[in-house]
Amino acid sequence: MFTVDHSKGESFEPIKPGEYEVTVINFEEKTAASGNKRLVVDYEIRSDVEQPCQGQKILYDN
Repeated sequence: MFTVDHSKGESFEPIKPGEYEVTVINFEEKTAASGNKRLVVDYEIRSDVEQPCQGQKILYDN
């Protein structure tokens, strides 16, 4: 067994709605339950551009 001390972890700041410059870090073509094709894309907010939430990831954008 082990214990977890969440107070020692870094704080998490949710990404606020808005426009960001991002790079695509992963994508995958899948089939939805309806049978339609869909694209699942993961992004990273660019760290080389001055903007909020730099370096955070936006995952599972369907």
